[in-house]
Amino acid sequence: MSTDQLPVPTTGPTTVEAYDRDHLRRQMDNLRRAAAARSRQENEIVEERDQEIAAAKAEASDGIAATTAKHRQEIDATSKEYDAVVRRLESQATAEQQKIDEQRKSRAAAIERAYEEHSTKVRDDSEFEQSSVKEVFKEKRNDPQKFQAKAEKDHVQWGAQLDEAATRAREFLTKCGVKVGAAAADDVPVPEGDELLVQLKGAHEGAILRTKELLALEASKTIFGGLKKEAAQKALELWGSIERDVTRGKRLLAPAAEWLKVRCGLQAKQMEAKAKQDLADLEARAKKTIADLAAKREAQLAELEEKYRTASATIRSKVDAGRKEAEAKYPARLAALESGLADDIRRREARRVARLAAATERHASRVREMTEQWATVRREAASAWEEANRIDAASFPSWDALAAGSAPLPTQDPPGLRFGTLAMEMAKIPGGVSAQAELNAFGPAAWTQPAAVPFPAESSVLVKTTADQKETAGAFLQALTLRIAAGAPAGQTRFTIIDPLGLGKHFAGFMHLADHDELLVTSRIWTEPQQIEQRLADITEQMELVIQKYLRNEYPSIGAYNADAEVPEPYRFVVVSNFPANFTETSARRLASIAASGARCGVYTIVSVDTKQTLPANFSLADIEQHATTLVLKDGTFTWQDAEFSKWPLGVEQSPSDEVFTSVIQRVGKAAKAAKRVEVPFDRVAPPEEKWWTGSTASGIDVPLGPAGAKKMQH
Repeated sequence: MSTDQLPVPTTGPTTVEAYDRDHLRRQMDNLRRAAAARSRQENEIVEERDQEIAAAKAEASDGIAATTAKHRQEIDATSKEYDAVVRRLESQATAEQQKIDEQRKSRAAAIERAYEEHSTKVRDDSEFEQSSVKEVFKEKRNDPQKFQAKAEKDHVQWGAQLDEAATRAREFLTKCGVKVGAAAADDVPVPEGDELLVQLKGAHEGAILRTKELLALEASKTIFGGLKKEAAQKALELWGSIERDVTRGKRLLAPAAEWLKVRCGLQAKQMEAKAKQDLADLEARAKKTIADLAAKREAQLAELEEKYRTASATIRSKVDAGRKEAEAKYPARLAALESGLADDIRRREARRVARLAAATERHASRVREMTEQWATVRREAASAWEEANRIDAASFPSWDALAAGSAPLPTQDPPGLRFGTLAMEMAKIPGGVSAQAELNAFGPAAWTQPAAVPFPAESSVLVKTTADQKETAGAFLQALTLRIAAGAPAGQTRFTIIDPLGLGKHFAGFMHLADHDELLVTSRIWTEPQQIEQRLADITEQMELVIQKYLRNEYPSIGAYNADAEVPEPYRFVVVSNFPANFTETSARRLASIAASGARCGVYTIVSVDTKQTLPANFSLADIEQHATTLVLKDGTFTWQDAEFSKWPLGVEQSPSDEVFTSVIQRVGKAAKAAKRVEVPFDRVAPPEEKWWTGSTASGIDVPLGPAGAKKMQH
């Protein structure tokens, strides 16, 4: 599992720090590291959850498969053993049964042969008498068919009467408002033989009788047409009996018809038997002999059958006992094995569910923690951009607002000098945009932030370009110079403008400042080598003066000095367009010296350099570049030469129209002229009251006139 943590939020920055590019760079670095960490965490959290889920499922699946295989093996072995025991019992029983079946068959055949041999002689002797009896039988054998025909006719009539009884009873009950339920099924077994005819007759007579009894309840009706409570109860009881009799009778009709046919045949046989009995009476001796032979045979067969049944029962009892013993043993064992398997599976599934729930909870917890950390980083970064843009808007109003006078000119040093804006977006930060939409809701997807140089610490700018881009570079230097003039307190900037190739084309508008104070632009724009060298010499001399007179070993920079000074020292900007045109070796070295040491003295370089031109001897562009914010201009596009900010599209400062430009620069010139007048309060130069009238003028007069520098007085 990764130990990546999102960067810890920092405390809020001061106003100056909030506009500092290093602070904004740290925010971007913080955001990049946080995005990368969050992206890794997203994947790791999902991967950890998926691995745990897969492991839980695999463990449960493998465990269930293993225990199932083990239990199934035991169950199969037990089932086979059970089947073998049952088959062995049945096999033994079948063999023993076959043996006694053969014995019974052989003995029965012997009994039958003996009977046939003795009875044949008796039948032969009585053959003549039998023919006479048969003649009589022929005359009476149609009597059973006649009885059958009459009975069938009666049954048809009974069926109609049963239907009529049910119909009349139901109509009567309906008329009386007595509700009856569905007919109950007749599940009484159908009898056999003459009992069938008896029950059919009883059902018919019962239904007719009870229907009459039900209809007799007519007298128990109330005035509303219904039955009294007792009569209604009685009617329901009678209806139940009628319904049962009708259902029973209708059910017995078909079996009765079948029985009549059978009975007819039985009666015919009985008549035949009677004829034989008559023959037997005539031939008493033959009949007795045949009867004795038959009785003897039946007795022998009965005895044989009884022995057979006893032997068969013994065999079956033995098998049943064996089955009972097996059934008491094996099914219970199989059930225990099945139950054990089910319990084991449930335990494993419960463990799987617990692991899955724990994995889900850990996933949710890690997602919440990651989301909170990411939200904090995003909000802090967004707050930094918002604060930087707020400071920027307050420090650098629009050109139109400055021209119209609706925005005040600054009275304090700006936190930095803006030279453009950077277009940022989360999509270009690796891991900046999450596939989870909710993680993208803690800050803007795209934003802009000011591109600025620190002021007054490191305010030099270098633009590296080529000759074909000089117009674009010149326009940028013009816009940046105007932004410096309008962004610093009135009278606190001095510009030395060098434009050998353009001859002041882009900087002519700044000459309006000379109308108010020539020192603001050193009276003109410089183009010739000697002029350039002299102006840079003047700047170098000014730097020496500042170091020796103002800074000395008391102040680290002109900014610190100005913070204490009653009359601050102005900041000086050397603006060079199309370097190294018209620069000599000497002037180039002086420019490098100014770039290296000027920031402490409040002197800065704003330079565009044609990188394809040959540089002066003993000069390296790195001497300037290492002390400046470097921009690269190529094909009309500016790129900030910075490890972080070079990744983002840079939109540089743009000059306003000539009319607006003139209005802004005139306003700056007027304000600068007005700022030259410095009024010092009397309290600032007067001695403390306790020292009044304590001095002497005997040797001379020493009067303080005003402050000189940051800490001294002029006398």
